[in-house]
Amino acid sequence: MNSKQRFFNLLGNYPALSHYWNTEKEELDIDQVEAIRGKLSPGEVLLLNILVSIWCGNARNDFEIDITDLAAIDLHARRPIIEWLIDPFWP
Repeated sequence: MNSKQRFFNLLGNYPALSHYWNTEKEELDIDQVEAIRGKLSPGEVLLLNILVSIWCGNARNDFEIDITDLAAIDLHARRPIIEWLIDPFWP
């Protein structure tokens, strides 16, 4: 499985956020992400920022992440990110 497939598998854990990515074109709609961030809960913003950071790497540094905030998120939502931290990949 290549890194993009792994990312889309990871993204499948977050159906409320996955629609910002076009899996067929393998693209992120960054304009839509930037427009919606202010309307999401803090936990959703954190998860979205993490996913965008994984997808874009260092190309986008305006998606701030404080990894300690992840501790406040439900374990079910945290687990896939923890698994990524153990075995990171970049699409």
